[in-house]
Amino acid sequence: MPEVYEEEVIDLREYLRAIYRRKWIILAICLAAVISAAVASEMMTPIYEATTVIMAQNKSSGAGQLSFLEGFGPVGANKNQNLVEILKSRSLAMRAAEKLGRSYSPHSGEFTAFRNSISVQLVTGTDAIRIKVESPDPVEARDIANAVVDAFIDYNQELNTVEARNAREFIESQLLAVEADLYKAEEELQRYRETEKVIAPSEEGRAILNRLTELEKAKAEAAVSLSQINHQLEELHNRLAAETPTTITSTTISSNPLVSHYRLRLADLETQLSLAEQQYSADHPKVILLQAEIEQVHAQMAEEVERIISTETMAVNPNYQALLQQVVTLEVEAIALEARQKALEGQIAQVDLSLSSLPEKEVRLTRLVRNQSVMEQLYLLLKNKYEEYRITESVKAAGVSIVDRAVTPQNPVKPRKKLNVAIAGFLGIFISVGLVFLLEFFDTTLKTAEDVERCLGLPILGRIPKVEDEKKMKYRRHKQTA
Repeated sequence: MPEVYEEEVIDLREYLRAIYRRKWIILAICLAAVISAAVASEMMTPIYEATTVIMAQNKSSGAGQLSFLEGFGPVGANKNQNLVEILKSRSLAMRAAEKLGRSYSPHSGEFTAFRNSISVQLVTGTDAIRIKVESPDPVEARDIANAVVDAFIDYNQELNTVEARNAREFIESQLLAVEADLYKAEEELQRYRETEKVIAPSEEGRAILNRLTELEKAKAEAAVSLSQINHQLEELHNRLAAETPTTITSTTISSNPLVSHYRLRLADLETQLSLAEQQYSADHPKVILLQAEIEQVHAQMAEEVERIISTETMAVNPNYQALLQQVVTLEVEAIALEARQKALEGQIAQVDLSLSSLPEKEVRLTRLVRNQSVMEQLYLLLKNKYEEYRITESVKAAGVSIVDRAVTPQNPVKPRKKLNVAIAGFLGIFISVGLVFLLEFFDTTLKTAEDVERCLGLPILGRIPKVEDEKKMKYRRHKQTA
């Protein structure tokens, strides 16, 4: 073991001697690398970087609004990543170029360079998105960064306005139809009262009427929401078809056995919840438990619908994925509303049977009063929705806010001269030392007495001392006497 240690020490000394003997090679290569890096860095065109930060607000829809009114920002965990992909998209880069007064062909090299100068990334752990633009001109870098953000916000606003207008127009058409039905129901009730000389139902009839009115109102609200969702789904399917040839059909989802099971389970839970709410208060444990079960079934059904849709589609662009997530959300809402409607229809049929115990005139009057009351409440509901969408249409979308606008950068980010010189110096040392070892490997001359003994296998009998020449000896003596 000691012998091995001694050999290792001798080898290390040989390496150091080799480096020392050829130190000038190492110094020359390192110096050449450092000078080359410094000169190259000076000759490079300086690149400036402008940065802007935006915040994606995780807003939820207001009362009466559905998820598609949140612009292109889809609900779900992938929302911010989808926003990043949209910011990187060709269409948004083209919009930003147009804002700067530039006209590019989508396939031109200039547009490719313009788009490649833009980088987008999520700020880890936040909803913030950082947009960076690199350019030889600091003013241009600032202008491009701000143009990208402005184009992004304009796109959000345009989409929000279009969807809000579509929703308002749909509600407006429904409102006109319900208004006509309400007028007709009021006329029928008034005519029946005048003809049959009856004013109001009996106390028993009023109790049944109140229960029926409450159930009919809930059913009408569910029907309006379902009709609205179906209208939105139709628009989303059209937009999906415009993005790619692949389409999503509700038939495929509805026919899925697991989704059908969830639908039946929801209908049963909705019926139990409605009965429990009649007997207990809203904070009763049984009511809370049923509500929790309904939410759990909602979540399970959403996962299944998303799985069904995702298995039938190809890899698509971010806009398509955003629309797809909205379809998933609305499909789940539609299934839940259908289940609620079915549960309410069953309850209405049961309560309606109790009218058979009343006189015929009172039964007719009760039904007319119920119809008029339901139409009136439905009209008020649609009127409120109409006003909400009208306000949404006129208000600026708040899906994205600017945290920091880009300012003109003062110092270039490229080239990084000190870093380049340091890297060149390190590489110079690495390459020169490697070259020294390579030269040493091919050098077969004998340099020390140990080399002679190792090579010949014979002991050294004597050495010739190194004799200095006359000039060196005179210089040394002169230095000693001075």
